[in-house]
Amino acid sequence: AIASFLSRPGVLSKEQVKAAPYVQALRDEHMIAGTGNAVYVKKIAGGVGERYSVMHVGEPLRDPESRDVLGYMGIYTATAQLTRSGDPATATLSDTARETLRGDVLITDTGPGALDFRPRAPARPLTGQVMAIVNGVLLAGQYQVVALNRGTSHGIEPGHVLLAHESQREVDDRCARIAGNGTCRHFGTEKLPSEIAGRLMVFKTYPRMSYALVLDETAPIHIGDRVTNP
Repeated sequence: AIASFLSRPGVLSKEQVKAAPYVQALRDEHMIAGTGNAVYVKKIAGGVGERYSVMHVGEPLRDPESRDVLGYMGIYTATAQLTRSGDPATATLSDTARETLRGDVLITDTGPGALDFRPRAPARPLTGQVMAIVNGVLLAGQYQVVALNRGTSHGIEPGHVLLAHESQREVDDRCARIAGNGTCRHFGTEKLPSEIAGRLMVFKTYPRMSYALVLDETAPIHIGDRVTNP
């Protein structure tokens, strides 16, 4: 579930996207490209045989508290190997995870990161929020990946296990009625208790955000759900 994140960037900065080589066109006028297809790449200085991760620039990762954009979700599409240098250069795709499109960027493959994780609670109290769900879905379940608005600057480390709590829901307080008349002195809305939705394990960290795997869930996990120490 997390293999494609371990050796490839999950977050792209605006500066990184602007400077990166990109897919200018697909050979044979294809609209999308996959394994075995050739693509033309602009702004690349690598030599023949070099390999890159092709990344689709996804949604902005916005901290729900500060509203700052922490970066852009980098979605791995394929591995590109240069077959001809130049500008544009030519590359062939392999290990396709999803379709490659014009405008997708090429990032140097850094090799695998940490492969072993020691699940544990954070050493100090921590709260944060789920700010995005990978692959653009609205709800996350077991073995899906979510982005959190907490990172190394907040004390988050790979292996940290956190609880996800459902956002508190407001309901109308209608109380009991006698002969059509309410027995409440005051009418209005009230927040229900926040229930635990599941457990997450952080596996990749950045200064102000991190990615976590949903280990298990008792209810679907939403964007905006709160995360805390277990």
